Amino acid sequence: MFADVITRLNHDQKTELYRRKVTPQLLSDWKNGRRLPTEVQVADLADVTHADWVELQKEVTVMRAPQDRRDEIAKAINWRKR
Repeated sequence: MFADVITRLNHDQKTELYRRKVTPQLLSDWKNGRRLPTEVQVADLADVTHADWVELQKEVTVMRAPQDRRDEIAKAINWRKR
């Protein structure tokens, strides 16, 4: 979901993110996997793209986890569905 949201940003959405202090370099770093957004940046991204903030944050949380613990953390995050 995160990668889809980043790659499908249109011009107006990018402009709104720039206004919210998300620079073009940050967007490029996110897209290329060099960095991950902060919680505030995830909230801004979700707001601008009308994506589900909780789902985006879950995915970023799993991506931040050490490689060998990602499955375990993903299961723990998703153990209770809304």
